[in-house]
Amino acid sequence: MISALRQSCFLLSKNIKLNPAFLQSSSHQFQNNKSFSTYQYNRFNHSNSLYSNMTLKVGDTIPSGQFTYIPYTPELSSPTVCGNPVGLKTDDWKSKKIILFGVPGAFTKVCSVNHLPPYIEKAPAIKAKGVDKIYCIATNDAFVMSGWGRTYGSNEHVEMLSDWTLKWLDQAGLSVDLTANGLGKRSARFAMIIDDLKVTHISVESQPGGVSHMQNAGNQEIAYAHFKFDGDQLKTLALYRGLQRKALIISLKVFLKAFLMTC
Repeated sequence: MISALRQSCFLLSKNIKLNPAFLQSSSHQFQNNKSFSTYQYNRFNHSNSLYSNMTLKVGDTIPSGQFTYIPYTPELSSPTVCGNPVGLKTDDWKSKKIILFGVPGAFTKVCSVNHLPPYIEKAPAIKAKGVDKIYCIATNDAFVMSGWGRTYGSNEHVEMLSDWTLKWLDQAGLSVDLTANGLGKRSARFAMIIDDLKVTHISVESQPGGVSHMQNAGNQEIAYAHFKFDGDQLKTLALYRGLQRKALIISLKVFLKAFLMTC
């Protein structure tokens, strides 16, 4: 099964732009693979059940809200310098195209290794596709978010937002309770494209309880990726990785690759 998954992953990664017939046949190959358990197939199935607990969906207008962040200036290149937090309102995103991705916590291993760096690396290419701003959001305060971003070189590429009250994340249905993992209430792990305050794409980790177990997961491997592109709207139909305890997670690296290849 593992070799079949890797082979399919390789083929899909090389053929993101193939015609729908190829993508459909790939989907049927997974569906007909008898080695997949019912549980696993349901997780790969292209249904809305993964998002049944979400408040936001494609086509929705995002909730109004305000965040805090520390704008990057050259002085902040020194780790001993602290900037001054300022407010940012969602209204500031009107008539703009935004990528917003959420993480459970600053300086955590998976977020630091697999999620923030790809956005920083790909920021120039993403913005060249018409994206005005890229934001990372978490429940840590603005000082911690600024320090985390500067550690990894986010600088002017990715702006680090704090929703420490969880007011906006709660309204958006993008908060999770990780108290059992010692983290308290946090942001879900998600990626969203916002165009003129409307959601045009959203992917959310389906089993947030597996977040803490990701610390031992190492680098992500893609079990299955299936993209459909319609006009300038990117929809990720399925993007998951099998982990111990059957936890599943979005691979943001592939999300970015697909965005850059299809826009």
